[in-house]
This record gives sequence, C-alpha cells and structure tokens, in this order.
Amino acid sequence: MSTVHDLLKTGTPVVRSRAGLVLFSSLALAVGGSASAAVFSTSGAMVEVAPPPSLLAEAFESSTEMRIIDEGSKFLVGPLFVDGFGPGPQFPAGPLDVLPPGLFVNTYIVHFDPDGGVVSLSGEVTFDAGEIIVGLAMHPPYLDASDGFPVGDPFITYPTGSTTRGFETLPGTDMGFIAFDLNSVSFDLFAELGIDQVRIFTLPVPEPSTFALLAVGSAFCGCRGRLRKPA
Repeated sequence: MSTVHDLLKTGTPVVRSRAGLVLFSSLALAVGGSASAAVFSTSGAMVEVAPPPSLLAEAFESSTEMRIIDEGSKFLVGPLFVDGFGPGPQFPAGPLDVLPPGLFVNTYIVHFDPDGGVVSLSGEVTFDAGEIIVGLAMHPPYLDASDGFPVGDPFITYPTGSTTRGFETLPGTDMGFIAFDLNSVSFDLFAELGIDQVRIFTLPVPEPSTFALLAVGSAFCGCRGRLRKPA
C-alpha cells in the first residue's frame, strides 16, 4: 500500500488533485490537533527573518543573505498552479502541477534582492519533521496568483505583477533542488536585474499515532458506507 510520502513524491496532478489528499489533510488536523509547521534549520546564505512590511524591489535588500519568511498556515480556497514539485532539480520552465482547493498548507517565501551588482548565493532550508514539500511557485504568474488571500501575509506588500521577480529560466542561472525526503530544499540564486523569489508550499504530516487513528477512522467510515448501502 502506498504511503503518504510515496503519493507526494509522484508529484502528479492525478494524485494530488484527488479529494483523498484534501480529506487526509483535514482529518490529520482534526485528529492530530497540532501539526508541525516551522523552519527547523537553515544553512549557507539562507536566513529566516521576521516578516518585513515590504518585499518590493529595493525595500529589503541584502547581498549576503537570501531570506525566508514564514507566511503561516491556511486552507486553499481554490486551485493553485506550482511549477516545482517532487524530488530533484527544479526549474521554472518545467511542467506544472496543481494544489487542490481545501488543502491545508504552510507557506514560506524566499526573497533575494542584492543591493547592487551581480550576486550569486546558495542556501538551504530544512523544515520540521512534520512537514513535506508539496510545491514551489517560482515563475511570476504563479507567485502573483498566490500573493493574495489566503496564501500571502496580509501585512506584507508583494511585488505582484512585476515581471522581474521569480526565477530566471536561462540555464545556469536560478535553480532549486528538493531533497528526496521532501523535507528540505536548496537554492542556487543568481540576481542581476530585479529580485529572486520563490514560494514554498508544505503539508503538515501527523505523528505515527495519528496515522493509526486516521486508519481506524477511514475503516469506520467505509463500514458505515457499506452498512447504509441499500439492498
């Protein structure tokens, strides 16, 4: 039987857009009570910071840091396209996937805006053991679509509509790499014009004891469904 990790690693719309993942997400919260949602560690040039008032160009500059900001947890009210998913290298010109409405996710935005010149930085972020990366928004249209309610932080001004945010699509410039356990992601960013941004979507996964309760609940629901089925 496939585990949740196996299903998420496939990274296909056929799997993730199914109601089963949404149901799992909702039941996990209801039964588990609390799901881990936080940055566990950063390395290289990646630094976690408090949410700034603005992420517009030249408003939050640094040539030595790429900053990651926790945008909080929320239920998606509509489908969102992501252009990075599954383990391995991530390029914004790659295929698209869809995060379905009703999914409960944690979101983080990585921001890199050097204060002058051509700068290249590398860094990595690892999330708590209870979080699995389910998608990245790396290209401006998909960042723009997720800036507003309910994903973006309402107290941050985002560069929505800017064509110079996000990752460059030219080979040898910006790249991400999602670890095969889906718990961490590293970035190699090259900024010259505009800013580099990427939004990370993670799914809280409950503790093993919660999985057991979910399995019992699913079996019970299945039994009730069979008992109610007319002869």
